[in-house]
Amino acid sequence: MRFLRSALLIPLGLTIAFLLAEGLCRLYLAIVPAPPDSPYLADRQAIYRLRPTPAAEIEDPDDVINSLGFRDREHATERVPGTARIMGLGDSFVYGRVSLSDNFLRVTESRINSKSDANPPVEMYLMGIGGYSTENELGVLREFGPQLQPDLVVLNFFVGNDILGIPVRGEVLRGRLYYVGSPHTILNVLRKSRVFVVSESFFLTNIKRRLLRRRIPMANVGTESREVAGARPDPAGTDTSSAAVTPDVASSSGKQDAGPAARPPSREYLYIQEKRFPIYLRKQRGKETRWWRKAEQYLAGVDDWCAEHHVPWVLVIIPTEVQVDAQVRRQVLDGLNLSADDFDFERPQRRLRDFASARGIECLDLLPLMRERHRTEGRLYVPNDTHWNDRGNHIAGEALAGFITDRGLLTGKESGGVRAEETSGTQHATMPAGR
Repeated sequence: MRFLRSALLIPLGLTIAFLLAEGLCRLYLAIVPAPPDSPYLADRQAIYRLRPTPAAEIEDPDDVINSLGFRDREHATERVPGTARIMGLGDSFVYGRVSLSDNFLRVTESRINSKSDANPPVEMYLMGIGGYSTENELGVLREFGPQLQPDLVVLNFFVGNDILGIPVRGEVLRGRLYYVGSPHTILNVLRKSRVFVVSESFFLTNIKRRLLRRRIPMANVGTESREVAGARPDPAGTDTSSAAVTPDVASSSGKQDAGPAARPPSREYLYIQEKRFPIYLRKQRGKETRWWRKAEQYLAGVDDWCAEHHVPWVLVIIPTEVQVDAQVRRQVLDGLNLSADDFDFERPQRRLRDFASARGIECLDLLPLMRERHRTEGRLYVPNDTHWNDRGNHIAGEALAGFITDRGLLTGKESGGVRAEETSGTQHATMPAGR
């Protein structure tokens, strides 16, 4: 009997100790101020934004974290008369892996302004952070839309993780971004604990790396194994190999390899793709279906806000590298020992186009265009990174500028779009009629 009582006291004591530690951790995170140089700010609607760059630290006024909390130049509070405002929403594709002058939304702004005789001059607001999902983007629109009063909203939907990233929610704790959810049931439950979330970032990352090395043999990967996930506000980090994320601007990455030959995928790149491949499954599982519905609910929220405020908007579908580059796709399938027969790599685009068509939403699908330009011009993504290089950004930016102009989205006059079936070589995008 004494042994039984002792055996019962051990788990009881551990439970009490854990609850005490959890309470103290939550109290500490709630009352201790964040360091003044911490990178993130909590936001009621968007959930998180970046801390603006202090004036004394600004080296390039065109490439800062502005007062709105996004990587972009500072914008004047008062609208310049005759200028149209465009809110560009998205994740790290909007945040950028290239210099801001080469960011696709800046390219769009530049191209439209070079033809100011057909459109009013535009001012593009870059409002994207790595790890953002449609939930965050709807929050940004609700938070800043009434203040900015945009003439057009462009929501850039990245197929890679804007569905599978739905359950991975970020939360700012003492100025740092932690992921407090997961698509994996056990990890999702564990991340409800602040003790676990904080401990995960400090102690468990190396363990995960070691498990990754055992699970994906070195024979299946390239010799270059560069860190990708969890090091910056990056969609690659939303499933996270670490609970904590630190922002970083890597403005030279887009100038790495622009040649046609694909490098062998790194171990981290394969790990990222392994978590993304369920979105292409021919037979979708229950959890993917639930996340699709959530993503569509947030997109419907954007559509409702824009309809209520009489603002046109565009859904831009950003493809993944494995959808665009057949060689990379084969390397990833081989590296993960997967069969192409189990996947439909155009399925996400079809579903998004059907959703947009059903609601009368303007939709620009970049996949056909980028496949064609990849075949004729070479790779469009930074090797082992998942983001566009300079060339990819310019192709996307020019396509978006042409789409906005052709559809008359800033003037209210449609001049006729270009459909995917046309092969002009400059724009291969699906453009359903808008409302």
